[in-house]
Amino acid sequence: APDPAAPAPAAGDPWRVDFEAAKRLAAEQKKRLLVLFTGTDWCPPCQAFQAEVAGNADFLALAQTAFVLVKVDWLRNQPQPAEEAEIAGEVAIDG
Repeated sequence: APDPAAPAPAAGDPWRVDFEAAKRLAAEQKKRLLVLFTGTDWCPPCQAFQAEVAGNADFLALAQTAFVLVKVDWLRNQPQPAEEAEIAGEVAIDG
């Protein structure tokens, strides 16, 4: 069962953005983390990966059986929620 304290992904998006909550959930569910480091508003290869793989239903169905999915996004061209920007900065420093 999902950790009620862990924020759920955005509606329809299985990629979590809270890295620490995802780590706790992975430990609880005895899964590994699959971390997508990306720049979805400026990086063409990242955008292609997002469109062709990260959002692919077949990939997601398979990946979620063994992994908790986490996206760490460094936005440059659009506003990013402060909490997500802080998490991305912490992951980059601690990573």
